[in-house]
Amino acid sequence: MDASLRPHQGGWFLALALLGLVLPVLLLPFGVASVMFAPLAPVMCLAACFLGHSELIGMRAGSVDSSGRLITRVALVIALLGALLWSALLVLVFLGLRSGAGVGPL
Repeated sequence: MDASLRPHQGGWFLALALLGLVLPVLLLPFGVASVMFAPLAPVMCLAACFLGHSELIGMRAGSVDSSGRLITRVALVIALLGALLWSALLVLVFLGLRSGAGVGPL
């Protein structure tokens, strides 16, 4: 690595993407905590998307160490999938609550 290059942060972006993907699932046994943190999951995944994308731009420009290109790309893909998954799930839950589905006696 050249001394003038900024070190890559692909590992941090991968951790953020994975945390955003699995945090609500890991908190399911704790009930309310899972519901409270569920809206943060797409936010964490989107943050990893934006950060990873800017890191890849820096790698292309030559200002960031390109040895972490693969891990940054993997983090970006996982973050995109997580953001889409959790956003779609939150929209479905919101629409289900608005329509009154599951409300009332059986």
